[in-house]
Amino acid sequence: MANRPKVPEKLRQELLYESAFACVVCQARRVQIHHIDQNNKNNIPVNLVLLCHDHHDDAHATKSLSQNLTPARLKEFKKKWINQVQQNRNMIATLEGQLKEADSWSGMGILWGYINHRRVSQLLNPEILKCADQNLLGRCQSHNVVDQSGILLQPKGWVPEGNYIGNTVYDWFPHGDDHALHKLYSDFVDKITQRVIPIHLEKFSWTKSYIGNCLHEGQFIFFTKAQYFKQVSEDTENAHLRVKTTLRKITIEYYIDTMNMFGVTSIAVSFTGHKVCSSLLQVKSIEKDSDDWTIHCTPIALGVGFRQSK
Repeated sequence: MANRPKVPEKLRQELLYESAFACVVCQARRVQIHHIDQNNKNNIPVNLVLLCHDHHDDAHATKSLSQNLTPARLKEFKKKWINQVQQNRNMIATLEGQLKEADSWSGMGILWGYINHRRVSQLLNPEILKCADQNLLGRCQSHNVVDQSGILLQPKGWVPEGNYIGNTVYDWFPHGDDHALHKLYSDFVDKITQRVIPIHLEKFSWTKSYIGNCLHEGQFIFFTKAQYFKQVSEDTENAHLRVKTTLRKITIEYYIDTMNMFGVTSIAVSFTGHKVCSSLLQVKSIEKDSDDWTIHCTPIALGVGFRQSK
């Protein structure tokens, strides 16, 4: 045992994350790392699998091959479970996936209520434009809502009126075009999410062990959690909000603008006070101040009406 090399912590956290911190056979949460070839020195990822205590014992047992967890069966269990985990995460992180799962009633409340149009436009490329809804894209281009690159166009001569609740980017355009713009950019967000494959910060991955080893600047993250929305400034066109949420002394912080929100409910209800919402963000920096860590982010989109991930 003294010569047994320890599985590197980064690799250990990656194995835990890809298996959703669960046994690949039965999905129990108390897990151990098992070496498929039973060579404890062979710490390459394909040779490692997460098993609960009972199935770890089974993998070392000398039962008949028809019942034993052989290397071939372990690899099959691992492949099947990891694929299922990834598919579930892909579904949770996109409007498209949520709508496929939702019934006609619950689907009514699912949408990206906030989209960072400027940042999304920076992430667009010809491939995303090609895969986007061409009818929506064509309509928005022909109505001068977006240009040929999908970038939002502010109408010439537009003058804000009243207060920020009625002066979002969607208020720049006539009824119909505003909904087309929102559907188009929601589609853009989904296409971007499918390409960047965000890290999901869930109950078991929201830890310093995982974040310290596996999260870095530039990565995209996704989570659903209660968050605190506090207004820090206001003018006629926009209210600027700071958003924070904390778990296990790890705080995520970012800023959003009401001008990028769709609908009065988003501005006045969904993204105010202490509310649960889904957040797709890009990490700018990770500040480690003693026991308290802060992840500073750039928001991409915030979802309302999303289901809680298990």
